[in-house]
Amino acid sequence: LFVYTNVSSVGGAGGTGSGGPGGSIYFDPDTNYVVRGSASEESFVVTGTIDLRGGDGGSGGHGGDIAASDGCGPNIVTTGIRVGGTITLNGGDGATGSGERSGGLYLATARGGVDVSGTIQAVGGEGESGVGGYFPGSSFFGAPVRFAAAFTASGGVGSTQGGNAEDVAILSVGAASSVTGAVTLTAGT
Repeated sequence: LFVYTNVSSVGGAGGTGSGGPGGSIYFDPDTNYVVRGSASEESFVVTGTIDLRGGDGGSGGHGGDIAASDGCGPNIVTTGIRVGGTITLNGGDGATGSGERSGGLYLATARGGVDVSGTIQAVGGEGESGVGGYFPGSSFFGAPVRFAAAFTASGGVGSTQGGNAEDVAILSVGAASSVTGAVTLTAGT
């Protein structure tokens, strides 16, 4: 999967109802259709201005995800992964209810590096009359991971309770991870 352009897949506004969910970008190829020896150095590249925010409404819509994994582990056919640019995965705000969760990044390969750069924001939606949306966490697994992004993730502000912020995991095999970017992770208030 190669995306070298700007992508906007923002959830629609819900008025008094729920906001729509933001779109997601998934890479999960069917291993039955992959020819051995034909893999490129990178098989998942997403760069540009990527906006996958959830829509606002009475309650918010969830933010979209970017994923190249097979459940919790690497897909056997995924080679190198590169994600960069300005990426927004925020959850939608809830005007009369709760905010919704943000999206997350789930990038895993055992057959190449994972390179992440640019600016990433994943903030749970504001719950003006309820709970703030949560950040579901993100994971990066590669051979190795090179993380140079400014990643800001948090739970949303809530009138009754702020949203949770889960972990960001960076794991490498074969060589040490390189983390030159900044990860800012906070819970909502």
